Amino acid sequence: LVHVIISGDHRQALGIVASVRSIFQASKNPNRIFVHVIVEPFLNEKMKKTLKCALKENEKFQVYSFDLKTYAPELQIRIPERENKLYLSSELNFARFYLRAILSKKRTN
Repeated sequence: LVHVIISGDHRQALGIVASVRSIFQASKNPNRIFVHVIVEPFLNEKMKKTLKCALKENEKFQVYSFDLKTYAPELQIRIPERENKLYLSSELNFARFYLRAILSKKRTN
């Protein structure tokens, strides 16, 4: 089994769905792939429903919520005033540092 992890916030939601579909479609053996999607808490249920609609029944995925305040309440994200790359300010950029804790949560999908 090959595990793939994708994270993104509400601004990247459409891209996440397209990426997950592409992963399964490009695979020679999609039954060997399991995709873990990490999103903001308010997007969790909507992402589950959207992926169920976009994917085939045998394509396996799990959606997880990530709230940085839960894992690192003391961490603050600062954006330089003239920064044009707002996607770098997303809390989901920090999810990779907490993968063990996020993925160890009970599966609800």
